[in-house]
Amino acid sequence: MLDSAYPPSGSTLSAARGNAISVWGGYLASPHAEHAWAPPDWARVHAAGVLRLPIWVAPLDMNGVTPSQGTYDGNQAVADALEEGAYDGAVAVDVEERAWISHNDNAVAYARAFAAAVREHGARCVAYGPVAFLNALGESSVDVAWAALWPEVTPTDPSTAAVPGLEGFIGRRGWQYRGGHDFAGANVDSSVIDAITAGAPDAPPAPAPADENAFWYTVITGDSLFAIAERFNVPGGWIALYRANRAVVGSDPSLIHPGLRLLVTSSLPTGSAPAHPPEPAPPPATRTYTVQPGDTLWSIAQQLRIPGGWIALFSANHAVIGANPNLIHPGLELEIP
Repeated sequence: MLDSAYPPSGSTLSAARGNAISVWGGYLASPHAEHAWAPPDWARVHAAGVLRLPIWVAPLDMNGVTPSQGTYDGNQAVADALEEGAYDGAVAVDVEERAWISHNDNAVAYARAFAAAVREHGARCVAYGPVAFLNALGESSVDVAWAALWPEVTPTDPSTAAVPGLEGFIGRRGWQYRGGHDFAGANVDSSVIDAITAGAPDAPPAPAPADENAFWYTVITGDSLFAIAERFNVPGGWIALYRANRAVVGSDPSLIHPGLRLLVTSSLPTGSAPAHPPEPAPPPATRTYTVQPGDTLWSIAQQLRIPGGWIALFSANHAVIGANPNLIHPGLELEIP
């Protein structure tokens, strides 16, 4: 894994592929960050077949920071990752050593709330920080622990080295073992990460004949990835459906059009998943909501208990909201899915 403060060039990405680099981390525009780094060229990283890991910087002083701030930041990080085209199924939270030292308990509570919010969207959460912080956070709180160890440790073979002092997280841990070095003309940090996301990005969808519950589905008017995943009980929900079909869906999971063919794997009883799309049911009466001052998609979804949360609400109203889910104005009429 590489993470860099600079957008990757074509030559840097070519070198990354040649050196079996599988993940590129880059910073989101967190208001807590001390520096405003230029975001990576996420489209170029994606085109190179390298997984994207967007990183959110936590507050650097945890005194007075509450879990509700972690919840808010987790939701914002997922929204920003989607908006910037940086989303491959995982978001990282960066808890720097000074944040951990400023207030241990608050740092842990913040990170746990952040991770819970990220997981609500079907994404994985990676926690980066000192080993003591990761041990206090605990294995069940996050999906991957990424330890900040450099420059104290430089392993002979980092691909097989254990993370010194980290308790558990076997198969789900990583460590930053070298910082600030030149890699194909870019200043980067190197890390070893066991696992970031489930599955490789952008494998072209292909049906699995041996699986009776894998079938091709043709999108009909009014469909969304969330609705299709709910209808057929897709393991992993709409995120898994999107991953399996990203090559045909494209970079925006909220934009699918009638006639598009998707590979669907259902967890319905064997043989009960239809081989052809069902006839659409008569559309239910449309419910709408008028945006009020101070509203966000997340708060509206919470208030109205919308299945699929704010992402389902955004997907249903993408045409009127536009590309940025954070920009909604009072008086806007939203359709409630």
